[in-house]
Amino acid sequence: MSDQDSLRAIAAALLRCKRWLLPRGSWREQWARRLYVPLMRRLVAQPALRRIDPQAHVLVLGGEPVARLPAGGRVLVLKLDHIGDLVVALPALAQMRAALPDAEITLVCGGWNAALARASGLVDRVVEFDYLAARHNGSEAGRAAMAAEFAVISKGLGQFGLAIDLRHDADTRRLLAAVDATVRAGYAADGVALEIALPDVEHVATARGERPLHARTRLVMLVAATLDAVRPAARPAKVLLAPGEVLPEGPYAVLAPGAGAPLRVWDIARMAELARALVARHGLRMVILGGPGDQALAATIAEGLPAEMVTDLTGKAALPAVPAILDGARLVVGMDSGLSHLAAGLGVPTVSVQSGAPTREVWRVAGANVVVVAGAAACAPCHLDLPEQCPHGVACMRVIGVADVLAACETVLAQDARGSAVPAA
Repeated sequence: MSDQDSLRAIAAALLRCKRWLLPRGSWREQWARRLYVPLMRRLVAQPALRRIDPQAHVLVLGGEPVARLPAGGRVLVLKLDHIGDLVVALPALAQMRAALPDAEITLVCGGWNAALARASGLVDRVVEFDYLAARHNGSEAGRAAMAAEFAVISKGLGQFGLAIDLRHDADTRRLLAAVDATVRAGYAADGVALEIALPDVEHVATARGERPLHARTRLVMLVAATLDAVRPAARPAKVLLAPGEVLPEGPYAVLAPGAGAPLRVWDIARMAELARALVARHGLRMVILGGPGDQALAATIAEGLPAEMVTDLTGKAALPAVPAILDGARLVVGMDSGLSHLAAGLGVPTVSVQSGAPTREVWRVAGANVVVVAGAAACAPCHLDLPEQCPHGVACMRVIGVADVLAACETVLAQDARGSAVPAA
């Protein structure tokens, strides 16, 4: 086994320990957190590992991890079990109906549940399929026959934006796999790839140990996680405080060059070059945001711009005023930082430059009009904080060029749903 394979095996083992053996909030989890990052730093600092070529490359990601449903899209719900199971699932169905009022929701259930499902008023169509009928008989051959029968029915139902299986037991996931859907969601099952999959959540960890989780709560969790990922993006409601007389007149972009960890900061000379390009192409004024520790970064950006085209608010803007400053921007360019997450949550066109330090799938900036320009490398995620801790010279950030980020800026400006994009000069 190579050094790199050994590193990955150790990291994977630690993550498995955290997921399955360390209840969240327990003293064991706190101990593991204190151990994990120092151990990873020691591992990647070994001389033998310094010879590894991380093969860094640029990865451009959309701001949403899963496809969004169009307004009025089609949804298929599988609930192929007993009467009590459907009753317990009614709050989850009500949650889905409220979140997707214009969607066409089709429920597939046993014939014994059809009348109750129609009377609920929560679905638009009920399709009967007696999966748990006596002919199923519990054998693999019987399950395979039922799956083949359902595949024919599913084909006749057409295409769906979302298909979700509300049964916790894994046997119906093969039916879900037969549905023609952009996004399939349910509890994880071996051999079935789902776009959204929750693990077994029969139990939750508390300060007094594990306790069973009610089936109703479990279903609401699944539906909530699915809806958060797929429902049509909406302009979020905001309570914004007046920023005062600090903003430039005319259209502006916000640059947030800092991050909580220095390793996650993109090369400031490249950020300065990007600022000059945005001024030249779009006539945007630059507003630089950050804390007192980012003032040296801001000065590097500002010195290459005409004085009338830059407003440096690093260390000056009070935090309560920041949402209004971001909301007035035509574009926000930042790192993997709180400012980028806030801008994305406000619906502002946002470009986030992300290193390979965090787990990208978990922590990347997400929103309706977001592009993430990530530095992907074989050694990621490393969970390091300082550039000097990286044996590869932070290759995951060095590989990201000005042209990559500028192209992402052009993308989000062009698709700005607020209609405020600035045409190129």
